[in-house]
Amino acid sequence: MISNVIIVHGSNATEEDSKSRKWGPENLRHWKPWIKKKLEEEGIVVSNEIYPRDWLPDYEEWKNVFEENEIDENTVLVGHNAGAAFILRWLAENKKKVNKVILVAPYIVQSNTYSYLNEFNDFKIDSALKNYFNELTVFYADDDDEDIILHEYYS
Repeated sequence: MISNVIIVHGSNATEEDSKSRKWGPENLRHWKPWIKKKLEEEGIVVSNEIYPRDWLPDYEEWKNVFEENEIDENTVLVGHNAGAAFILRWLAENKKKVNKVILVAPYIVQSNTYSYLNEFNDFKIDSALKNYFNELTVFYADDDDEDIILHEYYS
């Protein structure tokens, strides 16, 4: 049974991108508002908060926002792009079990493609990480960055 869903959005390359009228806030882009609405129609509590300074994300600042949520064994965590790295690092550090982790176009460790996200990638993915969720689902597109498509965490 799902108690709640927490969506952690991704990042922007620049502050201008983050604040532009064209793009809008990261938590209101793409599929996030739609999935929030659909889940809430099913009676599921959904957090789709805006995380601070997504163009230069700070792990501790994001952690403060994230931990305002109730997180338990029935929680589903959804991470998009840098949000995926944030969620996996948080799980690795806190060792708290959740029901499911969903990673969407995840940008995660061992690449210098987006060096401004290095702080989010400051953890090691090891076999213990799988103990903190019952199920893992990864979504990516054929035209995503090679770092996303070819990453070894899919196995």
